[in-house]
Amino acid sequence: MVAVGSRYNSDSGVAYVNGLFFGSYFSGTPTILSDIGSDFANADTDGKMCFFGNNGNGNAFIKNRLGVTNYVSVSTIGMAGN
Repeated sequence: MVAVGSRYNSDSGVAYVNGLFFGSYFSGTPTILSDIGSDFANADTDGKMCFFGNNGNGNAFIKNRLGVTNYVSVSTIGMAGN
């Protein structure tokens, strides 16, 4: 699970918004678990704070597409199981 915090929202206003995502190694598209203001995207989307990955290689990316310089925080919770 990954929590991404952003100082700005999709309207370029100071709002300190957060999005919560779940992804796995084999999934290229993380699932959005929480995004109250629709400020985040799980793909490379203009006007959003984006969290996305590549299919099957385990890489994940956070990309600011809000159109303003931004402050971003990231928290991860790693899980493993059989």
